Parts: sequence; structure tokens; C-alpha cells
Amino acid sequence: MLKIGEFSRLSQVTVATLHHYDEIGLLKPAQIDRFTNYRYYTLEQLPRLHRIMALMELGLSLEQIDQVINAGLSVEQLRGMLVLKEAEARQRVAGPLNYFIYADEYRPQDIDVEFVVPVEDTHTGDIPLKPAGVMTVREIPGIEEAATYR
Repeated sequence: MLKIGEFSRLSQVTVATLHHYDEIGLLKPAQIDRFTNYRYYTLEQLPRLHRIMALMELGLSLEQIDQVINAGLSVEQLRGMLVLKEAEARQRVAGPLNYFIYADEYRPQDIDVEFVVPVEDTHTGDIPLKPAGVMTVREIPGIEEAATYR
């Protein structure tokens, strides 16, 4: 048996995180001393903790991780969750990035570039950019067909 501090060092997960996982039922200690309330873990619990950490790296919430680990989701259900998470991550990180360049000739010092990226509805108006410049947020109409270059 390992004390919580030893398990924390071995797993590289904070004691506070282990306490939280215990509170929400995600990773219960193997034993709790009834006199001291010290939490003890076993080496056999490391794979479960590693699964939790891997699923967190994939962007799943603790609630979703609980479902995956405790509810015994099928491989197909898990695959569907991960495909959905991947699509959400791609949308957040990259999103469809488009840009338009308005210039009669190429002059890097005063080229006018417009990037088109999806933003949350809460972003409106002009946003100051430091050290200089302003980003204008505006809605553009949908485009049914467009030429793209990749």
C-alpha cells in the first residue's frame, strides 16, 4: 500500500487531484485508515489513473470519463465520443480559416488582409490588438460555393 503522497509522486498527479477524484468517485483509495483518515492506494490502481489522464488529454470532461470508465461504454460508443471530441477540437483550434487579400500589387508594408474565422456570438464590434491595430468582428453571409487553395 502507498500513502497518497507516495502515489501522487509515483503517478505525477497532485494530492488535491487525487482527493477530488475520490470525492467524485472516479478513483477511490484502496483503503482509508479509519483512525487517521489517511488514504492508501495500490500499484494496481495506476492503470486506471493512467486511463483517466489519457482521456483528459483527449479533451473528455470528468463526467464523460466517469461514463467511459464506470459505465462500461462499448468500444463503438467510446469511438463515437472520441470522434465528436476530435471534431470539436479541430473546430476550436483551426476552424475553417479563410482569408482575402485586397491589393492591386504586392506591398508588404501596407497589404490589407482579412481573415475569416468563426467566433462566439459574444464577440462583437472592434477589438483592439496590441501593440497596434484593431480587429473588426462582423457577420458575413454564407457562401454556397467557393474556390479554395490548400
